Amino acid sequence: EDQLLSITRQLLVDLEHQRALNVVSMSADLQRELGIGSVEKAELLHRTEQAFNIVLPEILLTEAESLQDLADAVSKANPLLQRPLGAHVPVLNASMIDPLSA
Repeated sequence: EDQLLSITRQLLVDLEHQRALNVVSMSADLQRELGIGSVEKAELLHRTEQAFNIVLPEILLTEAESLQDLADAVSKANPLLQRPLGAHVPVLNASMIDPLSA
C-alpha cells in the first residue's frame, strides 16, 4: 500500500494536482477526489506495473475506481505480495549449506 500511495503521489505532483495530494488514500475515488481521468489512470497503471514488475489487466482502465481496487489487482498479479515480508524465504541451517558439517 505504501508504495502504491507513493506512486500515486508522485503522479499527482507530476500532473501538478497539488490539492489532490491532501486526500490521497486507498479509498479515495481516483476521478472525483484525485482528478485522475482515463489518460492519467493509464499512466498510473503503467507506473504500477513497472514498480511491481507485473502486468495488470486492461479492464482496470475502466473498472478501477480507487487505489484499493488497484492494490487488489496488484496482489492478484503477484501473490507473493499478499504474504508477510519474509514468509516465502526458506530458513537455512548449517547442514543445508555444508552437509559435512552436520
